[in-house]
Amino acid sequence: MNCKNLKILRIIYCNNVRRLEACLNTLEFKSSQIYASSIVHILEKSGTLLQRLKLESKNGVEEQEEEEELKMRVMQFAKILPLTLQYLDLSYSGLSSYIDILLNNCDAPLKNLLINHLDDNKTIKALIKFCIRKRTLNYVGISIDTDSHIKKEVEVYIKLVPSHRITVYC
Repeated sequence: MNCKNLKILRIIYCNNVRRLEACLNTLEFKSSQIYASSIVHILEKSGTLLQRLKLESKNGVEEQEEEEELKMRVMQFAKILPLTLQYLDLSYSGLSSYIDILLNNCDAPLKNLLINHLDDNKTIKALIKFCIRKRTLNYVGISIDTDSHIKKEVEVYIKLVPSHRITVYC
């Protein structure tokens, strides 16, 4: 319950983390379903120390009554990411179709971003805007190979690499 000196935490298939008090620099959260309220609680408690965050879910994000509600939660999530966050792995999080919303609302100085794929215009535009706005992103790791035309367009701003080449195992 009281883990104030804990620096690295892996939560695997545990949905009751609301009582956790920890200041982490690395968090890996793996569950059958991601509950936004749990993640928000951990991010708030980690404050300005969190540098690496990995979210993984078999079933995606908690079910919402409406699509707009989920978009709003992704926007809120992006806004509370700490300004110390440098590594964000969302490749198996179920957030693939909301990466554009996340990038458009994220102020964290990400150096490495891992996502599932890069194949639609809204995600490509959001990634390019993020690169121009933040100027910190070094690599984007993708799990699914991307069309060469998209690679050429994006690699003017950022280096695309297979996810496994920049995955951090703590």
